[in-house]
Amino acid sequence: MTKILIVEDESIVAQGMSLILSEAGHRVVGIADDRSSALAKADRYRPELVLMDIALARNSDGIEVARDLRDRLGVAVVFISAHLDARTRERAAALGAAGCLDKPYSPSSLLAAVAAAGPLATGG
Repeated sequence: MTKILIVEDESIVAQGMSLILSEAGHRVVGIADDRSSALAKADRYRPELVLMDIALARNSDGIEVARDLRDRLGVAVVFISAHLDARTRERAAALGAAGCLDKPYSPSSLLAAVAAAGPLATGG
């Protein structure tokens, strides 16, 4: 299944995502909470998909981090956030996001967002 990096500053949320994804057969290659840890883990583990919060630790902007990841690795990104207002959705769309998912989300909607991004994540 898909190799996924989770970038989320709320540890309990990240762990919950990881559990849902792992139980569905995906491989979570790491969890990061800010720009520097996301870039380091992406460089090390080469994920196929990144699940990205918008508001990250240490004032990191998830959309800017996603831009860096796309430029470095060409990785697909699904934004998962409670901050998906119209302006933020426009910024995500301009970046070429593989999807957006509002918090709170259900396990089924998380898995559906990952499945919908799958062809982008695997280059298909």
